[in-house]
Amino acid sequence: MQNHSLRNLAGSSGGRPEPDSDGLLYDPAVRAGFAQMGDKADVAPLEALAALRLASKQAHTAMERWTESLGLSESRLRVLMALHYSPAHRRPLGELAEILNVVPRTVTDVIDVLERDGTIAGGTDAADRRAVQAQRHPAGPGAEFPGHPRWYFGNFLIGRDGQVLARFEPDGEPSDSQIVKAIEDALAKK
Repeated sequence: MQNHSLRNLAGSSGGRPEPDSDGLLYDPAVRAGFAQMGDKADVAPLEALAALRLASKQAHTAMERWTESLGLSESRLRVLMALHYSPAHRRPLGELAEILNVVPRTVTDVIDVLERDGTIAGGTDAADRRAVQAQRHPAGPGAEFPGHPRWYFGNFLIGRDGQVLARFEPDGEPSDSQIVKAIEDALAKK
């Protein structure tokens, strides 16, 4: 007896749905697999499940590519989104784990990476020193100079007070008028 599995059928054609005679999209490999089963089952609900699985996989792949283009992983993006929509952009790690439906150790690992990258800041809650909190770092997304530099050779103009005044990507020339003006303006400040 042949074992039919939706997992084996869905996506086996490379995820290229085609329109049927009614104009509805379907996966040809899934339909062929169901045809092998004969008249034993109503295939419409099974095809719908296969289509949902295929759409879910494609959406997940697109999100992974997008997060990677930002220099993030899916888990880091989820933590940042949870912090962004939290009151004062901060939340205890235990609550983050609960919201994201993961174990606290996973959140701790992700927080460590985000903290190392300077995207968030960790610390204890003033009201309860046992509660470790994560907060979106001012230099992270939404800051004046958000995100990671595109390349290691990106340059920052630092003022006399230690504050970042400007960021320049490595594709600019040092003699670029915008860079020269920013440096002259910074030197003119006393």
